[in-house]
Amino acid sequence: FFALSVSGYVGICKNRNRRYDDLMNQGHAYIIQGEYDEAIRVYRQAVNEVDGFREDAYLEILKVYANYIDDPETGIGWVRAYIDRGYKRIDENQTLILQMALYYFELLKDYRSSAHLFQMLDAKQYPEAEYYLAAAGILSETDVNYEILVKYLIQFEKMNGALPVSLRKLQNDRVLCEIYAQC
Repeated sequence: FFALSVSGYVGICKNRNRRYDDLMNQGHAYIIQGEYDEAIRVYRQAVNEVDGFREDAYLEILKVYANYIDDPETGIGWVRAYIDRGYKRIDENQTLILQMALYYFELLKDYRSSAHLFQMLDAKQYPEAEYYLAAAGILSETDVNYEILVKYLIQFEKMNGALPVSLRKLQNDRVLCEIYAQC
């Protein structure tokens, strides 16, 4: 009985993963065709009907709203509502939380909201969260203390320099450049 139950569960998981991947591919095809509303519809379907914990569909929704529709606030608001509700434990998905925090930080310049999300990150998994959090706190003040900000940025640079070459390291470098440009 146990072996039958396990094999049935594995089969269900494979079917769910296949369905999710099919919807993601459909969404990509819609983007290529310029049908952004349809892409969002199938990405939402992936979240609501198939797997609400995987971050891929959420991230694609953010990208479509930010890069194609030029309305990042709507995409961020939609994803944030799911995080705030703890839908399918998505509020525990560190990859999505990081990306949302960066969208708030970079696109919207909403440093208070980004700080809230950076606080949700596991500092061991994302050591840069501490520096983003400090920068967000300083930048959210009406009278920014650039001297303190630069000290945090220098520490952030050192920490980031020690990371192996990766997309995350490049993303951190890009954000550091943007912050320095504000100084």
